[in-house]
Amino acid sequence: MLQALALSQGYGVTIQFVAAAPAPPPVTNFFGSDLVASLIKSAKIEAADTAQKVRDRIVECASRYGINADVTQESRSLAEIAVHVREAAKTYDLTLIERPDSFLDSSAAIFETVLFESGRPVLLASPATKSVERFKRAVLGWDGSVPATRATASMLSLFPDLEEIFVLTVVNEKELSGTVPGADLAAHIRRLGVQVTVASIDVEPADGNPGQAIMDFATNQRADLIVMGGYGKSRFREFVLGGVTEYLSNATRVPLLLVH
Repeated sequence: MLQALALSQGYGVTIQFVAAAPAPPPVTNFFGSDLVASLIKSAKIEAADTAQKVRDRIVECASRYGINADVTQESRSLAEIAVHVREAAKTYDLTLIERPDSFLDSSAAIFETVLFESGRPVLLASPATKSVERFKRAVLGWDGSVPATRATASMLSLFPDLEEIFVLTVVNEKELSGTVPGADLAAHIRRLGVQVTVASIDVEPADGNPGQAIMDFATNQRADLIVMGGYGKSRFREFVLGGVTEYLSNATRVPLLLVH
């Protein structure tokens, strides 16, 4: 939330918040009973109360930034909330979601729904990082893929005043022969008047962690943004094998822009 407010102030853009607290989904008659119905009713009341508290906190924090917050309150099932955010995302340039703590975090379901089904970029904000009003130094994870290409375009469109971009390739993470070299992409970005550095890091497949290597590189370069294509392979394979997107979306300390 604070990162969203900071960016809204820094870039002078319109922002809409969703104050969400998932409630239990509808229960079929097979599980129906007075006890179950009572528990569900109580859970829904609690979810609505939580959503109201989240909304009040957003309004209070926004007022400190001098922003009149536009807040939608949601206390439906997680699936319904995810669909609501997905549809709203289609009418905005960027959706900011707080970084999930794990694959099972409720925000993870919303994040994946928006990333895969909205057609719009997603910015994951790390609660461990101080909010910034404008991004200055970005690390672009480049592998020549279509998602990485789209991520590059979104980065340049959303943040045209970036001062420096590091085009970073992870060696040994995947097969890169036949893809557009990072140097060629850097030449294009330089023509836009942005300072560009081409870099690579070597990660051994057996025991290396490319996601951690990217995050460490970004930290060492004092970057305030990481940009990547989201899920170059299947979500299931990413989850099982611990792919770069899966790792960074749960662990990044730097704001992470993802495009699928």
